[in-house]
Amino acid sequence: MYASDNLPVLIVAFKRPEMLKMVLHSLGESTNPVYIWLDGPRNNDEAEAIRKCVDVIDNSATLNLVKVFHSPANIGIGYAIPRAIQWVFSFESAVVILEDDVLVDPHFFHFAASCLESFRDDYSVTSIIGFNCVPKTEIRNANTSYRFSTYTSSWAWATWRSKWNELEPYMLEGSLSSFVAPRTAKNFAARIRWLQVHKKMHNGLHVSWDHRWLLTNWSLKKIQIVSNNNYCVNIGFGADSTHTVEVPSWMPNEIAESFSSRNDSLEIEQDTLADHWMAKHVYKTKNTNLIKHSTKIILSRILQSLNIPLLHILRRH
Repeated sequence: MYASDNLPVLIVAFKRPEMLKMVLHSLGESTNPVYIWLDGPRNNDEAEAIRKCVDVIDNSATLNLVKVFHSPANIGIGYAIPRAIQWVFSFESAVVILEDDVLVDPHFFHFAASCLESFRDDYSVTSIIGFNCVPKTEIRNANTSYRFSTYTSSWAWATWRSKWNELEPYMLEGSLSSFVAPRTAKNFAARIRWLQVHKKMHNGLHVSWDHRWLLTNWSLKKIQIVSNNNYCVNIGFGADSTHTVEVPSWMPNEIAESFSSRNDSLEIEQDTLADHWMAKHVYKTKNTNLIKHSTKIILSRILQSLNIPLLHILRRH
């Protein structure tokens, strides 16, 4: 299996040369084999930005760059990352996956390599996640190096070819006929949200790849390893982002200052305390969130019928 210094890294990039440059720079003089998958442009402006991305890659002399795939056409965020993962798994059996707006601490490679080896043959575990936004007070055993979660993540994570190949066919639209929600996502608000996502997915409508990955893991009753430290920061919030325009209040803005070097051996059991926090704050799927959201919509419609802007009311209070 892989050691931390030869664990392959896949970077999926698109039209953001300055961020890509920062991500590549964060890898420094790492000996890890690097694969880059670059999506194609949708218009002439994006073609110019992608040419700049190619220049950034060509000038990254310190990287152990193995292969670069440049898609001639735009695949889009819904399919680019799954295709990139499938591509890199034609060469490697395990990989760390980064998007072009995620800076990762080198300690994550040690953590990921250790977990990839320890859980290689356990098919209940499908990924290793280096992103953590849950406060220590909301983690059941915060003094350990990791926990188990039913929530997946697309920021600084690792997986195995064998487990990706097991789940990937179910991610295709129409393939997942039903899904089973974990116990932290069975309240009324959660069921409304995730049943809507599943319905779109089953009917072949566009659903982001990370939601397809999440629901597939839920349906097959898989679980994830999540670091109790935060190994990465996302620098991609803003106008150039596809979805993440504003920085959420729960988003950590720095990497942890210290990391546990222990290789904890834990019984595989969901940390429901941490996952309930994720459901409430990240996915907004607690009933109180639904009530607040519904109340705001109803109030907005009433005020609209009276020709009174909601913002005017909020400013007065």
